[in-house]
Amino acid sequence: MSIYLSATAIKDYIACPKKIFYRTNFPELAETTVNMEVGTIVHSVVEKYWENEASARSYCGLECIKQNLSGEMTYKAELAIRNFFQNPVYGMLKRGDLVEHKFKIALDENSYLVGKIDRILGNGTVIDWKTSTTTPRTIDKDPQFITYFYAYKSLFKKNPTSVLYVSLFDNKVVRLNVNFATYQQLFHTIVPSMVTKIKRNDLPALGLFNGSCYGCLFKKSCLKDMEGEVGT
Repeated sequence: MSIYLSATAIKDYIACPKKIFYRTNFPELAETTVNMEVGTIVHSVVEKYWENEASARSYCGLECIKQNLSGEMTYKAELAIRNFFQNPVYGMLKRGDLVEHKFKIALDENSYLVGKIDRILGNGTVIDWKTSTTTPRTIDKDPQFITYFYAYKSLFKKNPTSVLYVSLFDNKVVRLNVNFATYQQLFHTIVPSMVTKIKRNDLPALGLFNGSCYGCLFKKSCLKDMEGEVGT
């Protein structure tokens, strides 16, 4: 059996291994949110119309109507697009950049790191667009951004110039400052352990004890299944 790990899967595993069980075996049970729909629209607009603000705003409006978004959510999507063209990194974007760049990197003979990076600039800068309403003070211990650093290094055989969290909600930019002890721990200890536990289907619901059930897309299904186990 081949195992495919994404940055999201790694982040999920650290929060609660049981998320991986559901994401791998029952992805259809994930509950979508309106904020996720906004994020999907914004990413699509930024990918297709990053050179033309008028076209971007027009397409954004049409997609919001198509998805029947509320006025509040439509405003959020339109604000993100306006901010995109005003963001400090916008002037760095060029036609030769890699957009929505997919990758597949072997971890061992049947395990792979897979994913998609929003944008890789010609100068080696990695960008991930975010539409969250809050921007973290630091991303130095965020598995997603450490994974992007690892992916770029594996693909291009050199370190990225920088890895950036770019908020399109409040126009902030957060840079990853790589701590190599954290980097080594993630890819030499946690990820190998994760692969082993997936193969053994050893994925306990640790989120019950660390608060990560809150906001989990599989929460309802997971709790229902556990209630059933207790009742048997």
